[in-house]
Amino acid sequence: MNIVSLNVGIRLDNASEVAKYLKELDCDVICLQEVTRHFQDSVKEKFRSKQVIDDALSSTYGYSFFGPLWICEAIKHGNKMIENFEGLVEQGNYILSKYPFLEAKNMHYYKEYSLALDWTNWKKEDHGRAIQDVTIDFNGNSVRLGHLHGIWTQDKMGDERTVAQSQFIVDNFGGANLPVCIVGDFNLDPSCESVGIMNGSFRNMIKEYGIKATRPDFEDEIDKGLRVDDYIFVNDQVRVKGFEVLEAKVSDHYPLVLDFDI
Repeated sequence: MNIVSLNVGIRLDNASEVAKYLKELDCDVICLQEVTRHFQDSVKEKFRSKQVIDDALSSTYGYSFFGPLWICEAIKHGNKMIENFEGLVEQGNYILSKYPFLEAKNMHYYKEYSLALDWTNWKKEDHGRAIQDVTIDFNGNSVRLGHLHGIWTQDKMGDERTVAQSQFIVDNFGGANLPVCIVGDFNLDPSCESVGIMNGSFRNMIKEYGIKATRPDFEDEIDKGLRVDDYIFVNDQVRVKGFEVLEAKVSDHYPLVLDFDI
């Protein structure tokens, strides 16, 4: 069985390229962050990534689960327009699978799903964050998958909120009596306390495979590349066959692929 995790990048107009790449990669399970689901025909094509991905992959991936984090029509700082979606859009995490779900839920652990009207204090306060908790039936064997896009901090060293995030994951997934994979863009440096908490309960594929970067070279007003932000963690019931970070430039993050048996 294999899983790919990728932040598709909400600010990028790349949904078609991402969908084509994922179709060629042909993993059993796909976990995507920053996917947008539109509700009105007026929404810009750039912010219809879920529909583009569904159109390309639904014939191969018969099971899917979208976990929204927020909903709005535009990103504004007070009266200043930063990005106008030109219609109502949800952003969230998206799982597609070739194998059926036995259970699926979206658990908010920081703030709540809400209508995001003013983003002025986003860098300090962030928006709602949730983890998808999905159990997949893989040929009669259950695999539990946690999928998230973690709380953002400027220096990627985290704070008391990311410590609570890691503890939430450990509390909810750490004692599971079945194979567990935790994947996503954690927005955290490998040396920070919050990643250390995860390392105490799970195997960290980034650490074990000596990965130095999960993002290509770039720099903008929010982030920069050539660093680790993305992770896959597993428990001791997952028999890892291989792990790699693929330097595919379809987003401002690289895809992470885990190959394993259970």
